[in-house]
Amino acid sequence: MGIDNASFARALAELDADISATSPRSADFLFEDDLPVRVTLHPDEQTILVDAFAFDESELAPEAGAAMSRTLLQLNGLALVGEPFAIGLTPASIVAVTVRASLARAGTGGLAEPIAYAVAQAREIRSLLETIEATDGGGLAAFNL
Repeated sequence: MGIDNASFARALAELDADISATSPRSADFLFEDDLPVRVTLHPDEQTILVDAFAFDESELAPEAGAAMSRTLLQLNGLALVGEPFAIGLTPASIVAVTVRASLARAGTGGLAEPIAYAVAQAREIRSLLETIEATDGGGLAAFNL
């Protein structure tokens, strides 16, 4: 399966990564620390979404999962202060960091920058959530930013 937008295909080809197209508008790849990334061309044909999947929340106890979700919502508010990104939860309970980028910017060799930013944020979120999880959820409900 190939990418159906020539500009998006060129931007992906410029990346030095083993990328597999998962649809005509998206591609997946994996970073060395098992951090999966999906790059998708928005239907507006001008915006690229970078999703870096940071953490699987599905194995947490319901109370810990709810507390973690509240923490992620608080982090979303803090993220708006710097370069914008969003933290969300997929239907499969995977915590994802999403960054938006312009296709025009990506077409000039700039796709690596928003991907690196999303991956850096996902690694920070993963580290935070793994640290909290290591407390066996004990302090999670009281954890507040």
